[in-house]
Amino acid sequence: MIFSILGVINPFGAFSRPGEYLANIYNVFFGVIICICDGKEDWMRACGDVQTKLFQRAFFLATPTGKAFFYFYVGSMTILMLPEGMADKTRA
Repeated sequence: MIFSILGVINPFGAFSRPGEYLANIYNVFFGVIICICDGKEDWMRACGDVQTKLFQRAFFLATPTGKAFFYFYVGSMTILMLPEGMADKTRA
């Protein structure tokens, strides 16, 4: 999540593809959702009962299978954001 925030800010000018900005914004958003899903119920109730509201609006996140598919999607999207040439180096 920290690297996604840095990717949106782009302090080092490392990201040149425009699609990476949108993907980083999505990663930040999905990271917040994951923190809400896995957070302690007491803490989430103190923050306006956000966990219950999230589970009511997106019921698939309340089930282990749905949560697993969501985590797989977020992880796959993160892996696909590797800089050009990095995927080639991991194969060798």
